Amino acid sequence: MPIVRAHHEKWDGSGYPAGLTKEEIPIGARILAAVDCLDALASDRQYRKALPLDEAMEKVVSESGKAFDPKIVAIPKRRYIELEKLQMRSRCSLRQSCLQISKSSAAQLPMRALPSLRSR
Repeated sequence: MPIVRAHHEKWDGSGYPAGLTKEEIPIGARILAAVDCLDALASDRQYRKALPLDEAMEKVVSESGKAFDPKIVAIPKRRYIELEKLQMRSRCSLRQSCLQISKSSAAQLPMRALPSLRSR
Protein backbone atom coordinates (compact mmCIF):
# COMPACT_ATOMS: atom_id res chain seq x y z
CA MET A 1 0.00 0.00 0.00
CA PRO A 2 1.53 3.33 -1.01
CA ILE A 3 0.06 5.20 1.96
CA VAL A 4 1.45 2.86 4.60
CA ARG A 5 4.76 2.45 2.81
CA ALA A 6 5.28 6.20 2.47
CA HIS A 7 4.04 7.47 5.84
CA HIS A 8 7.62 7.68 7.16
CA GLU A 9 8.65 9.96 4.32
CA LYS A 10 9.26 13.56 5.36
CA TRP A 11 8.20 16.75 3.62
CA ASP A 12 11.86 17.86 3.36
CA GLY A 13 12.98 14.55 1.80
CA SER A 14 14.83 13.24 4.87
CA GLY A 15 12.42 10.33 5.50
CA TYR A 16 12.39 6.74 4.35
CA PRO A 17 12.15 4.31 2.58
CA ALA A 18 12.51 6.22 -0.73
CA GLY A 19 13.51 9.73 0.34
CA LEU A 20 10.44 11.23 -1.32
CA THR A 21 9.86 14.96 -0.92
CA LYS A 22 6.83 17.27 -0.88
CA GLU A 23 4.12 16.30 -3.38
CA GLU A 24 6.02 13.13 -4.36
CA ILE A 25 4.66 11.72 -1.08
CA PRO A 26 1.11 10.40 -1.59
CA ILE A 27 -1.48 12.68 0.02
CA GLY A 28 -2.80 9.84 2.18
CA ALA A 29 0.69 9.20 3.56
CA ARG A 30 1.12 12.92 4.34
CA ILE A 31 -2.15 12.92 6.25
CA LEU A 32 -1.36 9.67 8.06
CA ALA A 33 2.10 10.87 9.09
CA ALA A 34 0.82 14.06 10.73
CA VAL A 35 -2.19 12.58 12.52
CA ASP A 36 -0.27 9.47 13.56
CA CYS A 37 2.37 11.68 15.17
CA LEU A 38 -0.29 13.77 16.93
CA ASP A 39 -2.05 10.65 18.19
CA ALA A 40 1.21 9.09 19.38
CA LEU A 41 2.20 12.20 21.31
CA ALA A 42 -1.25 12.65 22.86
CA SER A 43 -1.64 8.98 23.89
CA ASP A 44 -0.22 7.14 26.89
CA ARG A 45 2.59 4.74 26.10
CA GLN A 46 4.18 2.08 28.32
CA TYR A 47 7.27 4.25 28.64
CA ARG A 48 5.65 7.70 29.09
CA LYS A 49 2.43 9.53 29.82
CA ALA A 50 0.54 11.32 27.06
CA LEU A 51 1.30 14.96 26.41
CA PRO A 52 -1.59 17.38 26.81
CA LEU A 53 -3.23 17.79 23.42
CA ASP A 54 -2.16 21.42 23.01
CA GLU A 55 1.50 20.49 23.63
CA ALA A 56 1.27 17.55 21.24
CA MET A 57 -0.24 19.83 18.59
CA GLU A 58 2.57 22.37 19.07
CA LYS A 59 5.18 19.64 18.52
CA VAL A 60 3.48 18.65 15.26
CA VAL A 61 3.27 22.33 14.23
CA SER A 62 6.99 22.73 14.96
CA GLU A 63 7.68 20.00 12.37
CA SER A 64 5.46 21.61 9.73
CA GLY A 65 7.52 22.21 6.60
CA LYS A 66 10.20 19.77 7.78
CA ALA A 67 8.54 16.43 8.55
CA PHE A 68 4.97 17.31 7.60
CA ASP A 69 3.12 19.04 4.78
CA PRO A 70 2.21 22.52 6.11
CA LYS A 71 -1.22 22.38 4.42
CA ILE A 72 -2.01 19.11 6.20
CA VAL A 73 -0.82 20.36 9.61
CA ALA A 74 -2.96 23.50 9.27
CA ILE A 75 -6.17 21.43 9.35
CA PRO A 76 -5.82 19.72 12.73
CA LYS A 77 -4.15 22.87 14.11
CA ARG A 78 -7.30 24.81 13.26
CA ARG A 79 -9.73 22.13 14.53
CA TYR A 80 -8.01 20.00 17.19
CA ILE A 81 -9.85 21.58 20.13
CA GLU A 82 -13.21 20.99 18.44
CA LEU A 83 -12.23 17.41 17.61
CA GLU A 84 -11.08 16.78 21.20
CA LYS A 85 -14.46 17.99 22.50
CA LEU A 86 -16.23 15.58 20.14
CA GLN A 87 -14.02 12.75 21.36
CA MET A 88 -14.72 13.60 25.01
CA ARG A 89 -18.48 13.67 24.36
CA SER A 90 -18.18 10.35 22.59
CA ARG A 91 -16.31 8.83 25.55
CA CYS A 92 -18.92 10.14 27.99
CA SER A 93 -21.74 8.73 25.87
CA LEU A 94 -20.00 5.38 25.64
CA ARG A 95 -19.36 5.34 29.40
CA GLN A 96 -23.02 6.19 30.12
CA SER A 97 -24.21 3.50 27.72
CA CYS A 98 -21.97 0.92 29.38
CA LEU A 99 -23.25 1.89 32.83
CA GLN A 100 -26.85 1.63 31.65
CA ILE A 101 -26.21 -1.78 30.14
CA SER A 102 -24.48 -2.94 33.33
CA LYS A 103 -27.33 -1.73 35.53
CA SER A 104 -30.02 -3.28 33.35
CA SER A 105 -28.08 -6.55 33.13
CA ALA A 106 -27.64 -6.66 36.90
CA ALA A 107 -31.35 -5.93 37.39
CA GLN A 108 -32.22 -8.94 35.23
CA LEU A 109 -30.05 -11.36 37.22
CA PRO A 110 -31.76 -13.49 39.86
CA MET A 111 -30.89 -12.44 43.41
CA ARG A 112 -29.05 -15.73 44.04
CA ALA A 113 -26.52 -14.59 41.41
CA LEU A 114 -25.75 -11.51 43.49
CA PRO A 115 -24.96 -12.87 46.99
CA SER A 116 -22.65 -9.99 47.86
CA LEU A 117 -25.42 -7.47 47.21
CA ARG A 118 -27.93 -9.34 49.43
CA SER A 119 -25.64 -9.24 52.43
CA ARG A 120 -25.22 -5.47 52.33
